[in-house]
Amino acid sequence: MVRPSGLISRRKKQLRKIVKKILKSLLTFISAFYIIALALRDASLAQLAEHLTLNQGVQGSNP
Repeated sequence: MVRPSGLISRRKKQLRKIVKKILKSLLTFISAFYIIALALRDASLAQLAEHLTLNQGVQGSNP
């Protein structure tokens, strides 16, 4: 059975709309994931720097 071109055109538009929504959601998810990853990395670096600068005592000494 051959479909009329109007029906095919509507289906293509619907599929494009669905694909755009999926891509937008995926991009939002990836962006959020990236931001969280950067924040965790920066927090870990800050914690390490704080530890190294504040705990510079000599081993075996009594503060």
